[in-house]
Formats: sequence, C-alpha cells, structure tokens
Amino acid sequence: MLSSKALDGRVKLYEAGVPSPIFVAAMRSFYEEHYRILHLFRPRFHGQERDSRLSADSLDILHSVKRHCVMQAARAYALGMMLRLNEPSKTELVIAALLHDTHKLEEIRTMESFGRTCENYDAAQEQAHHWWLGLGIDPEVVKIASSVGHESLLEMWFLCCKYWLEGELTPLEVCRLAMHFLDDISIGGNWVDAIGNGGDNILDARNRKNASNSRYADLNARGLEGQKRKLRETAARVGCDLGWNVFLPDETAYEAQARIGHMVEAVLSDVVSRRNKAQVTDPKDLPVILDNQLWYLLCGEPIN
Repeated sequence: MLSSKALDGRVKLYEAGVPSPIFVAAMRSFYEEHYRILHLFRPRFHGQERDSRLSADSLDILHSVKRHCVMQAARAYALGMMLRLNEPSKTELVIAALLHDTHKLEEIRTMESFGRTCENYDAAQEQAHHWWLGLGIDPEVVKIASSVGHESLLEMWFLCCKYWLEGELTPLEVCRLAMHFLDDISIGGNWVDAIGNGGDNILDARNRKNASNSRYADLNARGLEGQKRKLRETAARVGCDLGWNVFLPDETAYEAQARIGHMVEAVLSDVVSRRNKAQVTDPKDLPVILDNQLWYLLCGEPIN
C-alpha cells in the first residue's frame, strides 16, 4: 500500500529527546540483532556533557545526531521493504543508517579546532571511513554509509544515469541511492511534512536550512570543488569529458545536493513502482509515502 496522504495525529518519535516507548519497542523487534551496533559507538554518543572542549551548540547537535541516526535506521527498514531488498541488503542499509553519523563528535572537534572549511569537513569524513573499516565494519556497509552529503553527489549522479540508461542497478547501488535519499529527508527524529504550496518537499526544506546555516557557509560555497576535481580526473582517465554536465554554472553545494537529490528520489520512486506494481505518481511524494509505510509498520494502523 503506497499512500501519499500525510497522517494526522501520529505520535512523535521523540518527546523532549526521549524516544517514545512504541518507537523503542518497534525498533528492537525490527532489528534487535543489529541494535547492538549502537553500543560500539556509545562513547561517541554519550557523556559528551563532560567534554569541556565542546560548545553548548555542539552538544545540542550531538543530541540531535542520536535521534537522526535512529530515525534514519527506522526509515531504512521501511524503505528496504518498499524496494523489495533481500534480507542481507536490507540489513546492510539499516546498519549503515545507524553508522553514518557516528563520527560527528570528531567532525565537530575538527571544525572547532581548525575552522569550518570544506577541506576540514572532507578530512573528517575520510577519517570516519578509515575508523569504521578499522572496527571491522563490512566494506559494503561503509560504502553505503558514505553515500551521503555533497561528497557523494558525483557518484549518485552516475548511478542515476546508469539506471535510466540500463534499467537496472545492483543491490549495493540501490542501497547507496537509498542511503543518500534517507539522509536528505531525515531531520532529527521528526516525521516529514507533506509537499508545501510551492511544490517543495522535505528534501528542498532540509537543503535550504543547511544553506542558511552559518556553520556550513564555506561548505556551501566551495563544497563542490572536490567533486569537480574527481569529475575532471574521471574525464581524463576515459580520454574525454563526454559532455558531462553534472554541476551547473555557479551552483552551490546545497543547490546541487537538492537537484541531484531529486534525481535520486525519481530513481527510487521508479524502482518502488516497478517492484510493487503501484505507481508513485510524483517522486516528491516519496518521503511522505515512506513515513506512512513506517507508521504502518510501527503501529499496524491501516493507511487510507
């Protein structure tokens, strides 16, 4: 059942930062064998109030990150079902969602110590990937967890093009697109809102919010430099630029993330439609459709 009707009266997943009992119970029953992944990162998520090096604003961000990761994992489970992923792929997607921001403390420390530049941000991401692999996390899970934000835009663009040209993707490639989409629509532990009067959905709203945040000013202005460099290197490796128009002139990082994010949204909507024999008529409805599916899984309430 694929409903794009926003549900009224849904319980909040978090009340004053505390997960609701129904949410906790559902999450444990859904993937209790994977829930322990959080314990690996408990030092990264708990007790940060005692770290005098962090500002009050940074502590608030860390608390939000906990909610963000758990909510994203819940959506990952529901989206995995909608995409008809096999159990190993669905498991990898859920674990990647729990994993993807566990380096946030190191990222914040790096930014506060050395400046909020896109170079420092990218360095923190690279450090996280090495750390995850050092912990023995499956490389495919690390690849999925890394498929978020501006540093994955080039690869997401290529995967979207591959899908429309060839009509199929590998399970890992579908999981990578799913992870990118999930991170684009997850803000803390909140449910998504329906499409606004201007035709924008949660993906647009999240990127506008990030673009207006002074913490990300340099990232927004120069965040595409690394992606453009990779594009040039790829063009040189294959011997021509193939007329690739991945990034638009004067486009900021968050403008590109919104545009390519909607490309990802369209591919996933098509995959969901094909695999469920039910049409997602407007890809911008997919975030609400996903949350309605999650609500159904959590509470067993029928969706009209």
